[in-house]
Amino acid sequence: MVGRNKALATRAVWDCIFNGGKRGRAPDLWDGQAAERIAKHMAGFLAARRTEADRVSA
Repeated sequence: MVGRNKALATRAVWDCIFNGGKRGRAPDLWDGQAAERIAKHMAGFLAARRTEADRVSA
């Protein structure tokens, strides 16, 4: 994680390109499914907003 710091982001990209990036153990409770969970929550959020917008415009 580098946040919005441009220098740290650039350094992290170069590290991935030339050194293969971060190595080591996965964080505790890491299951590699975060993107899928985020997408599912975002889809639900957007569907709820769409439903609300439809109610308001009707």
